[in-house]
Amino acid sequence: MKRILCLITISLSLGLNAQAPRSMDFLDKPITDILIALALQAKLSIVPDETVTGNATFYFPDVEPRQALASFLAAYNLYMREEAGVIYISKIDIAIETGGTLSINADDVDPSALLRAISKRAGKTVLYDSIPKSSVTVHSKGLSLRRAVEIVMARFTDYQVSG
Repeated sequence: MKRILCLITISLSLGLNAQAPRSMDFLDKPITDILIALALQAKLSIVPDETVTGNATFYFPDVEPRQALASFLAAYNLYMREEAGVIYISKIDIAIETGGTLSINADDVDPSALLRAISKRAGKTVLYDSIPKSSVTVHSKGLSLRRAVEIVMARFTDYQVSG
């Protein structure tokens, strides 16, 4: 009898039943696993970047999947951008403002990852030496590229921004 019950449980968890789950709850699970579960439920393409790490606990009641995703991202200081039907998730959000200045929101991220994101979004090469492992948080608007790099590097007194 135990084998039959196990097979029934597995078939339900594989989605062979016609009814979608009404809620999802996650207890100390990898954030990327939660995003994959949401993507499957909502039939969305979700791609987390290298900054999306760690575990989370979250409960999704009977809500629309995009609303659950928005709530989850807000709770864990994650940002999304959607391009061509694909949702990209990151701990870093960089926008180019009017006049070419940068708006940066980043919570507890590796400074190297933030410098790479700034360089990519600004379309300018930013060269830097190896930076000690640590984390930085930046929430600022109206930054020039140079000022953005200076802010990221401010805690590293042995480094100098030039150029």
